[in-house]
Amino acid sequence: MCAMRFSPELDNGLDYGGLGVPTCVQYMLVDEACFHSSMATALFCLDNIVGRSENKLQALRHASRTVRLVNQQLSLKSAITDFTIAAVISMAQYEHHQNRFQQGSAHVQGLWQISQLRGGVSNLTGSPSGLGQKMLRIDLEYSLQLGSPTAFTLKEAENGCKPLSGFPSMCLQSDDSILPLAFGQYPARALPANYRDLFVDVLFLASLLNNAILGNAPKMDAIELYQDIIFLGYRLVNLGPLGGLPRGISRLQNKVHLGLAAFLVTFLQRWDGRVAQNDLLAEMLISEARQAFNADLDGRETLLWLLFIGAAASRLLKHPVWVSAAKCTLHSLKVMSWQDAKVLLAAFPWVDAIHDTSGQALWQKANDSG
Repeated sequence: MCAMRFSPELDNGLDYGGLGVPTCVQYMLVDEACFHSSMATALFCLDNIVGRSENKLQALRHASRTVRLVNQQLSLKSAITDFTIAAVISMAQYEHHQNRFQQGSAHVQGLWQISQLRGGVSNLTGSPSGLGQKMLRIDLEYSLQLGSPTAFTLKEAENGCKPLSGFPSMCLQSDDSILPLAFGQYPARALPANYRDLFVDVLFLASLLNNAILGNAPKMDAIELYQDIIFLGYRLVNLGPLGGLPRGISRLQNKVHLGLAAFLVTFLQRWDGRVAQNDLLAEMLISEARQAFNADLDGRETLLWLLFIGAAASRLLKHPVWVSAAKCTLHSLKVMSWQDAKVLLAAFPWVDAIHDTSGQALWQKANDSG
């Protein structure tokens, strides 16, 4: 349960000044369960990097010890401490790193129950440890992996994350210099209000981040960005979990929903700095890519963004269907260069510093394919 992390490519646009010593470091030095839970996740991540099988065995031992200690603490029926909550969060992360989402979801449900005993998640979000936000994040990550509703409600996430007050959907007037005519452009103008508001708010956040990285705007507070990403994720799931959107939604709504999910996933990095593989999202992205030939002109522009942002969020870059769909879409839009593609992508949520690398790789593969 270490400190938040973003891709180092974002460093020029972020202010990390408000961050102290990572919670996992503080807690593991004074609480045995926190020590073992942090060690379990750290050793598992280390094994993925260096490939030493003995690390996984040691991680399992630490995890087993954590479960015993947490159960002992809960059986005392005394006040639930921050240490216990931190240990449960770490165990949920440990299972998440192993792709054991069904097993780990029990920890997430336990976190929700614990939060209720502590008076709600909002009572945990004001502490310097940021336990409330960590609970919300792990809940969101499991929801995106399983295609299930979140355990915490959107209102709880809003109270816990204190989202950016300048989001266009949350104020009467927005800065047109940052978000020029976005509400009147496609696809925003073709979306129902709830989808449009979320799309424009994510686009607004991407614009702020791009400008901050370029030095054209003040650096963004890293903690605020972290909370905004979580809150936007809850809004996305509130529209419908992955794979569980209401019947009757349009093809455009489905593309936008998937694209926003892919965008947000690129900011939810694991301990080892990698974007977690999401098989459900990848499956749905492939399904949408197979329909590339049936899109109208406006739909093809949205599909182009979906293909390129999807490449950043998944391991589909080498998938033949993905490359073929990208090639077809680029050709139909008469996109002749990467810069031409960037002009189209600029109308959608896209952060150059972290999305350009995979975007250029997909561009190259699409142009190299026969």
